[in-house]
Amino acid sequence: MIDVLLAAPGVTREPELVSTASTSGVRIVRRCVDAVDALAAVASFPQAQPVISASLPRLVSATVDRLGSATVGLAEDPEDVDRLRHLGVSRIVRADSTPLWPLLIATHEVDAIAGDVVHIIDAPRPMRCGHVIVVWGPHGAPGRTTVALGLADALAGMQRRVCLIDADTYAPSIGMALGVQAPGILAACRSLDGREEIDVAEFCTQVSPTLAVLTGIGSTDHWPELRSAHLESLWESMRASFDVTVVDVGASLEDVDGDAPWSRRRNAASLSALTIADHVVVVARSSAHGAARLASAWGDLPPGAPRTLVHTRAGRGASAWVDTVRALGIDAPAVAVPDDERTLARCWAHGGTLSERASRSGVSRAMRLLARQVVGD
Repeated sequence: MIDVLLAAPGVTREPELVSTASTSGVRIVRRCVDAVDALAAVASFPQAQPVISASLPRLVSATVDRLGSATVGLAEDPEDVDRLRHLGVSRIVRADSTPLWPLLIATHEVDAIAGDVVHIIDAPRPMRCGHVIVVWGPHGAPGRTTVALGLADALAGMQRRVCLIDADTYAPSIGMALGVQAPGILAACRSLDGREEIDVAEFCTQVSPTLAVLTGIGSTDHWPELRSAHLESLWESMRASFDVTVVDVGASLEDVDGDAPWSRRRNAASLSALTIADHVVVVARSSAHGAARLASAWGDLPPGAPRTLVHTRAGRGASAWVDTVRALGIDAPAVAVPDDERTLARCWAHGGTLSERASRSGVSRAMRLLARQVVGD
């Protein structure tokens, strides 16, 4: 028997599903009346497969995120299909399918039954043309935000349409560094409830003709509102709107709660961005402590995307530092950013970028080198 949580009140065939469940090898462990009821049920029956309808009361994308990837949507018309997709349900069955239970509980992809009528709708979202570059580094203030700002500025100087996003849920500071006050990422994610895409320009602040900024959450108390489902839709919207999106994320990558129904994932923004990144820029201090912290955290990064190592506050021993980290098993192209605190302080004191305040500095040259390296120019 397969355990199922049935949350489809109001669906025409719901009574039929209940009456035919046992003969189809299904045990309905709970019939849920709304999304809150469904979340409570999945906490009590974590192994049960949720089946939800598009018309389930109080259903939002955060609910789908908590119910898990095994959730199956039950749609009565094309509008239901669109709504379920926008909420984050990837596996959808039309309610007029026959037989219905075998499709709802199928453990493999079923494309069609009775000729060319498609019953399970599991089409992936189209790939976008824009690139996402994530800037991450281990604990110890290695200069993640400085590198993210400098990289975004350098890419914008290459006449690419760039957006810089502050997704650090511990110490968001890009808005402060540039003197920008705007709703930012939190408002963008709130607006994504029930929608696949938004007009991200509405929430961005234009700081130059080719550089926009999506500021952070402001108060760190708001981090629970950055849900994985919202963030995944946000990254896709950014790809559609910008040539390059640079995301500044926090150092912590722990995911203790994982996909538990009631989890509050403080590091969801970092993990989500790193998972979909086209390139990861890893920032570390050019010191013995920086090398040790980097080596300790390197294995926590999600695999897949190519990486570029940036070591900040680099001095005469920069090449020796790179040799050290490579001996520790870290083999990635490296870019050295010179130690020039005065130049950086002058930029941030005036809320300006490197191209505006110190275009000829060694730091600015290093950022332009990094930009060419990560986009392949």
